[in-house]
Amino acid sequence: MARFTQLGFSHYLILLLTAFILAPLAAAQNAGADNYVTLEPGFFPDPYSYTSFAGGPIPAANYDPFCSGNITQDPSFILYLDDFDYLRVEAISAEDTTLLMYRVLGDGSRVDTRCDDDTLGFNPLLEGAWDAGMYFIHVGS
Repeated sequence: MARFTQLGFSHYLILLLTAFILAPLAAAQNAGADNYVTLEPGFFPDPYSYTSFAGGPIPAANYDPFCSGNITQDPSFILYLDDFDYLRVEAISAEDTTLLMYRVLGDGSRVDTRCDDDTLGFNPLLEGAWDAGMYFIHVGS
């Protein structure tokens, strides 16, 4: 489940995940047309949550050499953001997960790549300022 929360000037997105690793085919089926949201400062409800699956056949290191785990080729979730001074994105699962997030430009190139594994125990956390744009989020295992 993805959950975005704002407290005062803080905003959160939390991906609450199923507690199992998917086979590659099932993980690929996760990416669908309804897996996106647009958020701007002051969004409601806060937190915003989204349920997703973790894992896939592709090494996350293909996108970021310091990123661990495996992901699907298609993103688990697509996030359209306005500028945020602070947004917290985390995944919560009973299993070890990785979070890979990057902004996609109009020409399809990837910028602002961020990845995390195990900041919150076995759960990843990405936080900070975010430029406006379309972000792809991959949840790996």
